[in-house]
Amino acid sequence: ASDLMEGRIYFIAVTDNQPPLKGSVQVIKTSANTSVTSGNSCYSLEGAVFGIYASQAEANAATDANRGNPVAILTTKADGTTDPAELSPGKYYVKELAAPKGFTLENTAKPIDVVADTTTTVNFTDVPGMDPVGILLRKLDQQTGSEVGHVA
Repeated sequence: ASDLMEGRIYFIAVTDNQPPLKGSVQVIKTSANTSVTSGNSCYSLEGAVFGIYASQAEANAATDANRGNPVAILTTKADGTTDPAELSPGKYYVKELAAPKGFTLENTAKPIDVVADTTTTVNFTDVPGMDPVGILLRKLDQQTGSEVGHVA
């Protein structure tokens, strides 16, 4: 038997118990000059730090010292990849906050679109820093031992 009566209005609440869909972001860092960096202990892809931001303005303002309010922070492993960060679908900006050992910082925020049930990869290629060494040479007179001039 039905408890519904003819002529009455009934409201039915429908709830969705499914968790919200998520996507993920992974950063892949490579060297712009592997002939210099490959096998060279002065360089490492491990330890680069990336912030993921909800707005471009926030990403542009972020630095390693003042990271702002990132939705996620990712750090590269020895192979140059990060573990994926799970995010709600939408537009985000990824910015390198700290370069790994031997590399120069890529200071440009990259826009990404996170899609549900998909891993979005962001590639960053860093230029190896050529660590210049300043040398000061002194020219001495062989007879007197006194300084003749400076050569830089």
